[in-house]
Formats: sequence, structure tokens, C-alpha cells
Amino acid sequence: MRFNIKISILIILLCGIQLPLLHAQQSFALVGKLNSYLSRTSNEKLFVHLSRPDPVTGELLWFSVFSLDQQSHQPLTLSSVAYAELIDASGNPVLKTRIPLSGGRGQGSMYLPATLNTGTYLFRCYTSWMKNTDPQWWYNQSVTVINTVKASDQPEKIVRQNLKASLFPEGGQLVAGLTSRVALHVADQFGTGIAASGAILKKTGLKSDTVVSFRTGRFGMTSFLFKPLSNTDYSIVLNDYRGKPIPVSMPVIQPAGWVMSVKDTLSGYYKISVATKSEDERINLIIHCRGKVLFSNSARIKSGKAQFLVESKDWPDGISHLTLFDTEEMPVAERLVFKMPKLQTLDVIPGQSTYATRSRVSLQIQNKALSDAGYSVSVYRADSLKSGNSILSSLFLTSDLHGNIEDPDYYFSGHPQAAADLDLLMLVNGWRKFKWSEVRSGKIKPISFLPELTGHLVEGQIVDQAGKPVPGKNAFLASPGKRAQLFVAHSDSAGRIRFEVRGDMLSNKVIVQPDLSVDSLLRVEMKSPFSTAIPEWTFKPVRLMPGNAAFLKDRSLAMQVQDIFHEEETFYNYKPVSADSTPFYGTPDERYFLDDYTRFPVMEEVMREYVKGVWVRKRKDQFRLMVVDRLKNDVFSENPLVLLDGVPVFDINKLFELDPTKIRRLDVLTRRYMIGAVRAAGIVSYTSYNGDMAGLTPDGRSVTIDYEGLERQREFYAPTYTTLQARESRIPDRRQLLYFNSAVNVSASGQATLEFYSSDVSGKFIVEVNGISTSGNPQYSATTFEVSK
Repeated sequence: MRFNIKISILIILLCGIQLPLLHAQQSFALVGKLNSYLSRTSNEKLFVHLSRPDPVTGELLWFSVFSLDQQSHQPLTLSSVAYAELIDASGNPVLKTRIPLSGGRGQGSMYLPATLNTGTYLFRCYTSWMKNTDPQWWYNQSVTVINTVKASDQPEKIVRQNLKASLFPEGGQLVAGLTSRVALHVADQFGTGIAASGAILKKTGLKSDTVVSFRTGRFGMTSFLFKPLSNTDYSIVLNDYRGKPIPVSMPVIQPAGWVMSVKDTLSGYYKISVATKSEDERINLIIHCRGKVLFSNSARIKSGKAQFLVESKDWPDGISHLTLFDTEEMPVAERLVFKMPKLQTLDVIPGQSTYATRSRVSLQIQNKALSDAGYSVSVYRADSLKSGNSILSSLFLTSDLHGNIEDPDYYFSGHPQAAADLDLLMLVNGWRKFKWSEVRSGKIKPISFLPELTGHLVEGQIVDQAGKPVPGKNAFLASPGKRAQLFVAHSDSAGRIRFEVRGDMLSNKVIVQPDLSVDSLLRVEMKSPFSTAIPEWTFKPVRLMPGNAAFLKDRSLAMQVQDIFHEEETFYNYKPVSADSTPFYGTPDERYFLDDYTRFPVMEEVMREYVKGVWVRKRKDQFRLMVVDRLKNDVFSENPLVLLDGVPVFDINKLFELDPTKIRRLDVLTRRYMIGAVRAAGIVSYTSYNGDMAGLTPDGRSVTIDYEGLERQREFYAPTYTTLQARESRIPDRRQLLYFNSAVNVSASGQATLEFYSSDVSGKFIVEVNGISTSGNPQYSATTFEVSK
């Protein structure tokens, strides 16, 4: 084979056609700009495995999050937080949550309330770092939500209207006198491909002759060859499968330009052919894939033609972008190509093909990769209205294409027509992630969002009374509670502040305030970490057929039974959280439990009578606290940092108005303490019994927000039936999601055995496994087993 390829190349060269090879790379100025541009883009990609693609209201929707390097697909530990949202057809987020990530993995869940209507929703997931890119390139997936107890407002019959047909000349344009391959895509208003047929007609006198005819195939796509002529009147006719005309526009035929065609030689090379009417020019080609330039070279036009023979064996799998540039480095033609990955084999083997109800089910996962791998496993009843996306179609296809893709898993099914259909998909989805004008300008796009490396970032801005940003000032973030946790941020040149919160340290109530001891006229404005940018998305109505009634009734009954008999275990079974009671300042120099002392009626007496490390001073009816500097046997002249349940208090008079019997403990640091840019002259920290600031109202210039912290991690509920008494229990078990595990790890060429129990529900169950190896190879497998009574 290699000998034949070399002979072919030699023959072509003898015919005078220049064929640059990939290993003989030649750079031009734009390549450096492209590398610089790509280096500034997000290198993070997410994949999310949902427990099932069509949950019903009243259930939990479980999901696993994989954070991956966009180029290598290896696990990425850049971000410690992921944001997940469920968005309705109006573009409004109806549910949202924050998921902690560790080692590039995370698990979350969403409770679907009965207020949700039946319909298609967009489930999306992203990180702070990914917000620097267009939301089209985040993780996006359609989810069908069924409300089984509320009448559906979905149409009984989907009316196909506003049919849209688009023509896509390969490379981007039709040029008179040059043959082009033209792709056609016909779809309805929901993006579903439509069967259609038509022809391009040439007007000759009073009649029209057919130049080329065509008929769409799978997903409403097809292609044909067309050589337009100069000064010729062409028209196009197109009809759907009922013979109804579909409006379509004929592409403009250019008098001059460039035509590109790409052919996979199936022997490890792509042949890129270029045709033009120009002579004595050089044409430049750049090929890049997921942030990496794979190839750049140029060729001279001879007799209106040039060719590149590019070796592709070292290309990354998936979508690559090919762009041609003229001598002035302006893009003149563009094309997407797809390299099918060599998929890693993953065997998922049930212990039996059929199980009884309430019996032990075993699954064996065999990792045949040469590196360790992590998997997410879901087992659910096979009554779904739709199938979900596998990690293969997500990483290699949908994450690098614009908008919805109809049945993306088909292209990895091994169907004999899949490769040809995949090439058509590349022709009709010629989207890139940037504009070449931005690359050519050399301007570096500013980074607006930082990666959350060790915790989530709470962001805002310090402003003055007129609302203008104020740089160089400190702000405090605290969450009232029995454990003092304080965070400090310093405003940048735009007045922006960022608090980095490590772990799930905050409660649902957060107070943010500027340092009022320095400037009493400042205030803060906070920003939501959730993005308001919505991608272009098609929300297809859910069509419930009469045949769906039986299983939907069963789903509804199962949901209600679980809510009645297993609510506590299903919804409130949380993973244990370590209870660290240590305040942020560590062990204090003095600690007073006020119940150990005489209870005085006012706070001033408490401080004067037995708190040794703090002096109380009063001037013009204003109280002031001064901390003793034990290291120098003196008193600090500056004010200490005074806290109440972790919240800074700047008005000591208000503090002294509190009822001392509501205060449980007092800590004193008799030394300087640095926190962020604040250098405190000691700390005086009060802790109330209930962690509610003993009734003290926060300063009016502070901002109190209902903080949505990291999701508290639920444990998946799965009962066991190891005893005869449990198996014969009359408490019903109507689980249709039998098992969900987001953290199954299998060593290289190893295996793992999973065990769980079936419920009282009989029927076919789907086992779906998505995973990634440490070397970056995605793996997917699905199998089934039966449960019978």
C-alpha cells in the first residue's frame, strides 16, 4: 500500500502538480497570529452523563460531570466548580446548581418540581473559565421532561412548517466555469431533516433544461456536482415529499474565486484540490483542530489548479478545520473534515440476561484500554421517549459543531452509510469558533472570567454614592454562623472584587460589605456567577403518542409511590460533611465562654470586668475597642477587627446594645493578623448561640444575598434485599432508575463488578456506561437485561 501511494505521488508530481506534504511544513505570518489567538481560548471541555434522557417531574435527575482538556481529552483538574442549568424554551433558567469538581470529576442532582411543564429543555453545564467562550461551545443537551400529573400544553400533532432549505458549496462559493460539490440540507422549524427532491434548471430561450437533479437522504441531506457557466440564468426548484414547494435561494455565482474539494484517500492522506481562474499565485492552507495548528503550507497555482496531499495519521480524532488563504492572507475557502476515532472497546456484561424482582443484579465492566479509566454508570427502565448522547458523539462531534445535531450517536453506530452522511454533516455545518478578522488583527481578547482553581469565586464591584467604580479598596464577605469564616478582596482598577471561597464554607445567607472603617460612603454591588448568555437552540415540542400512555401512567405511579414511602432516603440522603468548627483565625489567644462567668446585663460590663485582652474606651458617646499587644506589652492604637458570628462590625455602639445573654463565646487575638490586604490590630470575635448575629441588623451599606452555594452531595438511594424479611416486605419499591454511580474506577486492562438490587418493576432495563481513560480515550457501552416477576 505504501509503495502504491509513493508511485501515485510521483506520477502527480511528474504531471506538474505541486503536492506539499504535512511533514514539510511552511509557516506564514497568519500562523503565528492563529497560535497566539488559540492559546488565549479556553482549553476546557465538559461532558455530562445524565441518569436518563427523559425524567418525570417529582424525580431526581442525576448527572456526572467530566472535565477534560479540549485537545487531548485527558481529565483536566483546572476547575473546582461546574455550573448546571435547566433552561426552558423561553430562555429562562428554571433550575440551577453548582457542582464541586475534584480531579476533573463531579456528581450532581436536580429535583424536578411539579411546576415544570411537559416539554423539551436545554440542560447546559459550564465552568467559570469556559464563560470566556461562546455558550454554543459549552456542554448543551436537550432533555425531555414529562409532567405526569399536569395536563400537557404540547400539541397533539407537530405541524411541520417554515421548511428551510440551504445550499452549501464545498469551500464556500460557486465560481463560474469551475465544478463544485454542493451540499443541500432541508429541515423543518425544529431542525428535523425533511425528505425532498429537486433540480437546478438552466433557462434556454422559452424553456428550462434540467442541469442536475437531486433527492435528500437521511436527516434531509444530500450533495451533487454542479458546474455553473457565465452569463447563464439558473433557477432551483425543490419540493417536499408531498410535492409542496419549498423556498430556496440559489447561491450567487461568482465570476472569479476559489473552489476547494477535499477527499479522504482512505490510506492515511487527505487530498485537498484547489481550482481557480487566477494564475501565478500562491495559495496557503491552514489546518487546525481543537486549539492546535496541525498543518500550514503553500502551493503555487499552475494551470488554474493546485493540490495538497496531507498525511492525517497524527491528526487528533474528530473535527478539523481547513482554510485556504490567498497571497494577501485573506480566507477564500473553508471546509470541515472528520477523522473517525479508533474506538476503545468497553465490555459491560450483566451476570444474567433475566432477573427476578427484588434480586441481586451484577454487572461486570471490562476496561480494555492500556490506561486507567473512570466511568459513570446508569441503569434505568427502557421506556424512554428519546436516547441520550454518548460521550463519543459529544466529545468528537456535538461539542465542536454549532446548534442541535439530529441523532448524533448514529454517526458512531457502524452503519454502512454513516461515514458518507458524516461527510455531508461537515459540509452543512461549516461553523468555526472564531472570526478570521479577529485573528488577523492580532488583538488579544481580554479574559473576563478567571478559572476557579481551588474554590468558587464570589464577584462584585465597589462603587461610590454615584455608582462609579472605586479601585484600591477592601471588602469583606462573611456568612453568619457559629464558625467564623471571613474572606477579603481588594478592588482592581475597575472596582471589581473577587472572593475565592475554598470548599463549601458558606451558608445560604452571605453578607458583603466594604471596609467602612476606611470610607463610610462606599457600597458594593454583587454579580451572579451564572451566565445570562443563551446559545442558539431549538426546543422541539414533545409529541406524546397514545402508545405512551401506559408507561407514562406507570412512571407517574412509581414517582408517587417513591415520594410517599421513600421520600427521606431518596431526597434527603446526603453524603457526610466534615464538621470543622475552627474559625479562620485558628486558635485564639484568649477564649471566654460567657456562661462560665457572671452574667452582666450589658455588654460594656462584660468587656470591662473579665476580658483582659481588650480595653473599652468611650469618647463623645462613641465606644471603641482596643486590643492589648501581648508581644510588646502595649496597646494597639489602631482599631481591631471586630466580628459577630464572623461578620465585621464597624459600629461598636450597636454591638454594645446587644443582650449579652445571647452571646455564647468571645475570642480575642492579641496580635496582628493578616487576612488578604487587611492588617488587623488584633481580632475580637463574638459568637452567638444560634449563629444569627444575636438579632443585630447588618449595616445598610452592606449587601445580604441568598447565596446558592455548592450543592450538598446526595447519596443515591438503592435498597438491599439480602434477607427474606426484606424481600417479603409489603412496602412497595417502584424504582425505575435502579442504579447510578458517577465514580466507577477501573485499572488498565482491568475489570470491576457492580452489584445492586432490582425493584418491583418488571421489564427491560438499559445499562449505560460512559467513561474516559487517563490517556484521553472516551469509552461508551450500552446493554440490556430483563426483570420479570
